[in-house]
Amino acid sequence: MNRYEFGKYLRAKRKEMGKTLKEMAATADISVDHLRRFEKGGIERPGTSVLQKLAEAYKIPLRQVSDVFYKDD
Repeated sequence: MNRYEFGKYLRAKRKEMGKTLKEMAATADISVDHLRRFEKGGIERPGTSVLQKLAEAYKIPLRQVSDVFYKDD
C-alpha cells in the first residue's frame, strides 16, 4: 500500500467509525490540516509519534501504519 492508498484507507476507516475530520484529528491529537494531508497522501515521512497516534486513533496495528512510510528503509 502506498501513501495515497493509505490516505484513502484512513478516510474510509474514519467514515466507517462515524467521525468527522475534526473529531478524528482531536482523537489522534493532531491538527485537522495534518490529518487532511494524510488522507490526501500528502505526508511523505511522518514522525513515529504521529504514526503511533494514528494507529491508536484508528485502532490499527502500528506496523501497518509504519510499513506504508518506512517499509523500504
